[in-house]
Amino acid sequence: MLSLIVSVAFAGFVAYVSEPGSSLFSWHPTLMSFAFAVFVVQAIGAFDHNGFLGSASRNTRVTFHFLLMFCGVVSALLGYAAIYYTKEKFEKPHLTTPHGQLGFGVIIYLVVQSLAGINVSYPQLATKLVSYGLLRRMHGFSGLFLFLLSSLVMLGGINSDWFKERVTGIAWYMCVVAPFLLLALLLKQVLLKKPTSKPADAKKAK
Repeated sequence: MLSLIVSVAFAGFVAYVSEPGSSLFSWHPTLMSFAFAVFVVQAIGAFDHNGFLGSASRNTRVTFHFLLMFCGVVSALLGYAAIYYTKEKFEKPHLTTPHGQLGFGVIIYLVVQSLAGINVSYPQLATKLVSYGLLRRMHGFSGLFLFLLSSLVMLGGINSDWFKERVTGIAWYMCVVAPFLLLALLLKQVLLKKPTSKPADAKKAK
């Protein structure tokens, strides 16, 4: 539950600072913070038995994971569209900063990671190459790496002149800490997770 509180608090604060709707650009930090700090984090957290789904069945967790990742992808693409058309409007070059370049790469990674998740739910083809357990671990650690990269992107946004003009003092430092606190909670969840048995589909694939 701690990750849910931190996720919503962080994204909500960014949205408050950004004032979504005040400009086209205002949607960029708002949508990106919700995409990665809320939807992606909670999609991973859906498999935490101490998380917001409690004792829900695995099928329910998979469904929530899928829906949250879908929301994350849509939110990230819309957030990218906001900054893209803002730069087009003011005739500014694209992808000229580390924040923009890494952010673009992370969005591509997010889409690929989401598509790769289909192999975990329907592993008939993939399990011909690797075991189902290894497939799940690869997907899980890839998700962690995705959030690590997205944390660096969020840190770049937090360290931007635009953000530092609006947020100062302890509030700014709390924003810096939030993504890495979420990363630590996800690391704890994934690394301490007990192995589970293969689903029927994975068995049939063999």
